[in-house]
Amino acid sequence: MLKIKYYKPLFFVFILLVFLSSSSFVFALETIYPDLTFLGLPSMADDPKLQDYVSYFFGLGIIAAVILALISMTIGFIQMMYPSPETHKDAVDRVKGSILGLILTLSAFIILRTINLSLVAPSTTPLMAGAGIFYYNGQDFKPAAPSGNTSDIPPGYANIAYRCNTGPALLIWKFPQENLAGYEGAVVHRITCGQTSSLNGVASFKVAYESPGVYYCLGGCNGDFCSGYMSSSSLAGGQLPELFKGKLGSVMVLNNLADNISYGAVFHQQTDPKRGGGCSRPLAANKERFCVDATFPIFSATIFVWNKNTPESSGDGIEFYSEPFGWNSGAKAGKNFLDKSVIKNFWEAWAENLVFNYDNVDQPEQYKKLYTNFHLHPGSIRVKGSYLVALYSQNWYCQVFLADVPNLNEMEFVAQKNSVDAVVVIPTK
Repeated sequence: MLKIKYYKPLFFVFILLVFLSSSSFVFALETIYPDLTFLGLPSMADDPKLQDYVSYFFGLGIIAAVILALISMTIGFIQMMYPSPETHKDAVDRVKGSILGLILTLSAFIILRTINLSLVAPSTTPLMAGAGIFYYNGQDFKPAAPSGNTSDIPPGYANIAYRCNTGPALLIWKFPQENLAGYEGAVVHRITCGQTSSLNGVASFKVAYESPGVYYCLGGCNGDFCSGYMSSSSLAGGQLPELFKGKLGSVMVLNNLADNISYGAVFHQQTDPKRGGGCSRPLAANKERFCVDATFPIFSATIFVWNKNTPESSGDGIEFYSEPFGWNSGAKAGKNFLDKSVIKNFWEAWAENLVFNYDNVDQPEQYKKLYTNFHLHPGSIRVKGSYLVALYSQNWYCQVFLADVPNLNEMEFVAQKNSVDAVVVIPTK
């Protein structure tokens, strides 16, 4: 008959054989997890996330604790079969400890599950993205590229989200073709902090922060914004980008009134804005943003910063003379001095109102009576500071000057036999 003292080693041999016989199951844990859904835990057969692993292994730990408690209890009951009183006492203590541990483990699980299920089955909440531009799927954020094809965006992230507390608006150019092509069908969407814009139906895109300046648009005005494709902000003037030459539908001007920055422009039919030709009146307004439709083919622009708030700082004014090089003519030219106090932040008048002063001028009386004003005899202009001076004829032929004009007879405006009918002066920065 097998002695009782051999039961203990035989029991551990038995346990070892059981684990060895189930080694394939142990190895399978690398990819296959036991089903614990009866505990309300997620199935690991699906695509598990971090919270699923936490919940699963928390439940697995509870089960392991219960199994160890049962094993310890079983060992205690077996030890009770030993005849030694000391061994019997240890066995009783083991059984009591196992029962207590089992009760505490199950009680802890029940209490936690009752108080807050998320403590045993936690879920992850997407981290709130910081300030910036992100792809957004309705729940999660991923940093967005400044431009690209929508086919390269992570699946499901079909929106651009602009996250910030304060900052400039965001412009999103949306193209119907990949690689920023198909500008004829492109549109520009403007969003502000906290807003999103859908990229559904868009093949490619680019984003940029809206900044003060002049924007060229292929479409017409839609309120204070322009429709269709538009350029980025332009500050320098000159020839329009090739895409917009002769095709300009409207112009949007964005100012920064808080910092006293206001932009204006004169638009020309000539490709060189310094030359004479058909042109617009100066476009400027005391608004944060405004849009104006184009009324004739435009090929270039003169862009200026309007000094509307402190015009006296632009200079001392403008001098108009009846003769070329009037300020160096040796008292041969009549003069009209347009003081800065008269110009203020914008001045325009008919050229005939610029009447010459002939005091101490060495010219015949017949000359003085014949050429009484700048309309009848434009000779030169002296710009005493930072000003834009635009000369207009009644057929909207014009020429713009930002510096002294020593000899108007050499300028296209007069050389082309145009009559100076109106004059506009704007203080600039």
